[in-house]
Amino acid sequence: MTYTSLHDKKKSSEIQLIPGITFYAVFLALVQMADTDNLSRLERAFPEVVREAKIRYFAPGGALNVGEYLENFLADGEPPPREALERLFHNARVKAGAQ
Repeated sequence: MTYTSLHDKKKSSEIQLIPGITFYAVFLALVQMADTDNLSRLERAFPEVVREAKIRYFAPGGALNVGEYLENFLADGEPPPREALERLFHNARVKAGAQ
């Protein structure tokens, strides 16, 4: 079975050329575009990132504050992954101009 097409390959090459594009930017787009089956696959492979994407989807302007972010993870009875916390605090420092 083939999941991708030549068109998909060409489009992926175009996406790579977008200045400033990051893995997580593409991932957020994937989550938003995914049908039920593909979203389920993404959730199994990257549960923390998909959870964050869903939280961002409903957050005003997609921005998270630290308190709400932690509250959403802790509501599920588990701490957020270290990588997610590091990204969150890095983004807060950049936003504050202290990169």
